[in-house]
Formats: sequence, C-alpha cells, structure tokens
Amino acid sequence: MPVLKIFFVTRSSSLDKFPTEVCEAWHREWYRLRLVGAYQAKDEWQTELPLSEARSVCLEFIRDHHGQVHEESELTLKAKFGSRSHFRMWGFLADDSILPMTLELTLGDEADGATVASMFESDEGWYLVRTKAAEQKFSREFKTKTAELRSALGR
Repeated sequence: MPVLKIFFVTRSSSLDKFPTEVCEAWHREWYRLRLVGAYQAKDEWQTELPLSEARSVCLEFIRDHHGQVHEESELTLKAKFGSRSHFRMWGFLADDSILPMTLELTLGDEADGATVASMFESDEGWYLVRTKAAEQKFSREFKTKTAELRSALGR
C-alpha cells in the first residue's frame, strides 16, 4: 500500500523563494501516486477477412460504439470511448457503455487473412485507490467489446 508523503515547508523570508526542490519532490510524489494505473485487456486473433476489409469493419465497430478515432494509419487504429466527466459524476451507477477507455488495434496482413491485436485500456484519470468494483466494471466492458469485435470480424 503506497504511503502519501506530506512535505512541510518552512517559511522563508519571502514567499517568492519557495524551494524548487520541494516543488519537484511534490510533483514526483503525485506522479508516482497515479497509483491505480490503467486497467488493461489484450487479445489477439486471426480473421479470414483481407486486411482492407478487416480495417473497415474495425472502423465501423468504433463508430457503432460511439468511439472517436484519434490516431489512424494503415495498420493501426487508436480510438477513445466513453466520458471521464460522466464516469466521475455517476461513478458505478453509470452505464458500462460510457466508461472512459481507449482502444488500440494493430492489424497485420497474412496470406490467409488478417491478424488483429486489440488492447483496451481504461482512461478514467488518476485515483488514489484501486477498487475491485472499478476493476470488475472495466473488465466486463473490455470482455463485451472484445467479443463484439471478434464477432464483427467473423471470429
């Protein structure tokens, strides 16, 4: 269990002379306390669809699930889903479909179809603690979306 360290600063003759090393230490500590990190789910499979068609199906999947593609190349798609503000406002009462997450799809061209590697990652922002409920909620949504994507790609 991480411990939150509190830095005490003695008052100098001027408030303008706030010690830089204290600011840097504070920043490092808070950055380290992005404790929870992101929840992740990875999967990889092969589909019989050719690469161009598999890519089109992936783009359609993202649109159908109200995602926004924010990075796109021939073999990689990165999309964002959900809303941080809705998740923070509604918490675990929120519908799973609005969970803030990113999806990175990496496509590969094979002789008998295409390979698809997916990585879902939660994008809820920083929290001080990791809860079992959040892990279950994200895990359930990752599994659902992965199954739907596999189904759309015919696997």
